[in-house]
Amino acid sequence: MASLETFISLAKPKIDGKANDLQKLSLKIWEKPELCYEEHFAHGVLSDYFEEQGFDVTRHYTLPTAFRAVYGKETAGPTVAVLWVGAALGIKAAIEGGLKARVVAMGTPAEEGGGGKIQMINSGCFKDVDFCIMVHPAPFNVPFYVSQALEKVEVVYKGYAAHAAASPWEGRNALDAAVIADGGLKPNIIPEQSKLEFWVRTIKNNECAILKSKVHSCFEAAVKATDCTVDIKWDPIPHARMLTNSKLALLYQKYAEHMGVVFPSREEQESIVDGSTDMGNVSMLVPGLHSLYCIDSSVPYHSHAFRVASGTQHAHDQTIVAAKALCFTAIEVLNDPTVLAQVKEEFLKAVQDA
Repeated sequence: MASLETFISLAKPKIDGKANDLQKLSLKIWEKPELCYEEHFAHGVLSDYFEEQGFDVTRHYTLPTAFRAVYGKETAGPTVAVLWVGAALGIKAAIEGGLKARVVAMGTPAEEGGGGKIQMINSGCFKDVDFCIMVHPAPFNVPFYVSQALEKVEVVYKGYAAHAAASPWEGRNALDAAVIADGGLKPNIIPEQSKLEFWVRTIKNNECAILKSKVHSCFEAAVKATDCTVDIKWDPIPHARMLTNSKLALLYQKYAEHMGVVFPSREEQESIVDGSTDMGNVSMLVPGLHSLYCIDSSVPYHSHAFRVASGTQHAHDQTIVAAKALCFTAIEVLNDPTVLAQVKEEFLKAVQDA
C-alpha cells in the first residue's frame, strides 16, 4: 500500500508542471471578467481544460454556467469536492498512483452575488461528496475563516404624490418611511415611492433569523407611522455562515507552512470577521474549508487595486502554493479513514451550534 508521502510526491510535480498552463488559464479569465451567472467564457475554458486533462466533464451542470469534472470511480473510496483547478489536478495524479478516492471539481457560479452554490445544493450537487474544500485570494493568510450569515431584503414603500408647496397636506411622503435607495424624482413633488435595500448579517445563523424578524417589524412599523403601504421581499437564497472545519484548516496550514507561508495565530485569524459567501451553505451540508491566501497585503479585496494584484506573477506564485496546500490536505484526509472520521465527527458536532 502506497504511503501518504508517495501520493504527495506524485501530486506536487503534477501541479508544478502545470503551473504555466494554470497561469495562462487564469489570465484568460482575468482578462474577460464575467459576473453572477454570466460566466459563459470561463465555463467553456475551464470545461475544455478539464476534459483535456482526462476528467469526465458535465457542462451546464444544473445551472447554465456551472460544471462538474470527475476523476475516479464512485465506489473507489471517499470523495472530495474541490472548487479549484490546480488542486484537482494534483489529487487526480495521486488517484492515478493508487489513492483509493474520487475527486469532483465543480464550477460554482455567482459565489457572492447570486448564491450559485446554494442553488446547486438544492439540486443535489453535493450529496455524494464527503467534504468540500476551496481557497480564496485575500490580503492575508487565514485558513480559520469566519464569515457571516446574510439575509437580503428589498423594501418598497408606496405613498401618495402631491405638490410640495401648493398642497403638501394631500401627500403621503414615502420618504418618511425609509432610508432610501430610490427616493423621488423632483424636489417640488412629495415622493410617492421609496425603495430600500438592506443586508442583515450576524455571525451565527440562528441569530440572523432573530435579527431578520426584528428588522421586518421595523419596516412594518414605518407603515403605521406614515400611512404608506409596503412591499417587503426577502431574498429566497439566504447565505449561511462559513463553518470552518478545524481539522481541515490545521492540515492546510501545516502544508502551507512547509512551503514558507506565515500565518497569524488561530486567535487572530478567528477575530477577523469577513463578509458572506455561499460556501457557508455548503459547509452546513458537508465538512468544509474556505481558506484565504495572501496575494497582496497592501490592498483590500473587492477593489480595483486587488483586481490588478490578482493578475501579477506574485499572485500566481502564491496561488500555486495554495493549490498544493489544498491538494495535500485532501490527499491526507482521503488516504486515512481515521482522519476522515475525525473531520466528520467535528462537523456533526459543530453544525448543531451553527
